[in-house]
Amino acid sequence: MRNLMQFFYTDAFFTGKELTVIGKRENLDFNTKQHLGTTIDTVVTKDDTPYRQKDGEHVTNLYEKLSLKVNKDIDNVPIGSLAIPVNPICTVYGKYNNELSVRCEDVKFITSPAQSAQSKQPLQPTQPKRA
Repeated sequence: MRNLMQFFYTDAFFTGKELTVIGKRENLDFNTKQHLGTTIDTVVTKDDTPYRQKDGEHVTNLYEKLSLKVNKDIDNVPIGSLAIPVNPICTVYGKYNNELSVRCEDVKFITSPAQSAQSKQPLQPTQPKRA
């Protein structure tokens, strides 16, 4: 992933992006290998996020893979549908701060063009309720 440190407010990162589901797998704890839930594998199929450009460089995360880790089991994951993370929490890591871990409460799926056409706004993650 590129230009991650420009954001990190999670909602700013997901603004203007569409994530398409390409698979699902078991979410395991890295150290203990204990089952935690489901990981939804996606690819960024639309990236209209306004990145700061420098020196004429054009930056995009189009076609980058992104995994959404959910601490519950999700059985029905429609491949090819759009995925919307619910209350995502992102962690940037790696030697060059170019790796991204996304944990979320749930993932909503939009499976038909009619469902996505109902909203004229770009898909955005749902926001946590503030007290």
